[in-house]
Amino acid sequence: MTYTTQCPDCQTRFKVNDAQLAVAGGLVRCGRCSHVFNATLHLVEQPEPPRLDEEAPAPQPETPHAHLPEHRTPAEELDDFELEVPDFDPEAARAEAEAERLAAERTDEMAEEKLPPPSDDSAAPTPEDIDAFQRALSDALHTPAVPHHDRSPDAPIGDPFAEPVSTFVPPPSHEADTRSEEDDEDETPAIFDTRRTAAKPAAMSENEPFAEPFTPARDEPALSFATAMDPVDTPTTGRAWWKTTLLVAASVVGLTLLAGQLVYLNRTRIGAEVPELRPALETACKAFGCTVALPTDLQYIRTEWSDCPQLPDHPNVLQLQAKVRNRAPYPQAWPMMELTLKDGDDQVLVRKVFTPKEYLKADDFKLGRFNANTEARVDILFDAGPIRPRGYSIYWFYP
Repeated sequence: MTYTTQCPDCQTRFKVNDAQLAVAGGLVRCGRCSHVFNATLHLVEQPEPPRLDEEAPAPQPETPHAHLPEHRTPAEELDDFELEVPDFDPEAARAEAEAERLAAERTDEMAEEKLPPPSDDSAAPTPEDIDAFQRALSDALHTPAVPHHDRSPDAPIGDPFAEPVSTFVPPPSHEADTRSEEDDEDETPAIFDTRRTAAKPAAMSENEPFAEPFTPARDEPALSFATAMDPVDTPTTGRAWWKTTLLVAASVVGLTLLAGQLVYLNRTRIGAEVPELRPALETACKAFGCTVALPTDLQYIRTEWSDCPQLPDHPNVLQLQAKVRNRAPYPQAWPMMELTLKDGDDQVLVRKVFTPKEYLKADDFKLGRFNANTEARVDILFDAGPIRPRGYSIYWFYP
């Protein structure tokens, strides 16, 4: 069924049905002023339709103004605005209505209150005092700021990219003074409808006074263009440059000495691993009075074959024959040879050490080194005395 309800705020009438009334318990929102009200409490009676059995009134003669539409007041018209079902909680709507009622009661109470009469304890100020106070206040408020156009080129200019601060102060006007006096006289508190204010956008008042210009309390120290852009050449900078140069030179010398010390301590190994550098190392050592020794890696020295028989005509003379090989990939120094003679119980009878000059041929000894991956032949005769050895052993070593 369709009903007609009327907004209690703007007196606009709307048509509602049972479905709309059942959504929020009869609460609806006006489509014109957005006021929320209970539609069931503001229903308007609809006029009954005319009966068909009633006699129609006699036609009246047509007048020149009969074709003009009948003028109807806005209150009698039915607006075509649609009602909106509120999308809020009914409990919140009731709380809002209660808050509006309390605000209205508070407004009535404040309107009934009266200002207390002024006390007679303090004497009223004289017109001369009031005029003097107003003149002093006006001079203090409207004193123009001191211009800064007379700064010297070396004075600090602050941030050159900052926006200039406006120091314009509007001149006093008679209208502003009159408005101030009226505001002082009328101190009745005004009550605003917070709901209406929140629903409509706030508009700036045409009589709003200008904001007070910002004036810095003091000038912060800043670099001027002359100080920030001009190159600085001071004795301190010169000393720093010389100090940096000396530090770099000392670092280079120190690194060179360290590298030379490492090469000196490892000259033998460097000459063995990199044979191409050995001539350069020997030349450098001659200048400093040192030599590049040959490697002495005993693990690469191996006896390939050996024999130690007695001569038939000389039973006390033994002949040692052997082949020794250098398996290292680089030349080495000649090792020392130790010969040990043993009896049948493997007990040591005699031990004798031979130098490279004693067990090598003259041509091999003149080379001065045991070349890489080469063999050397050992062939020596020695007198063993009255002992009759049953075994022997050869041991190579470096002193």
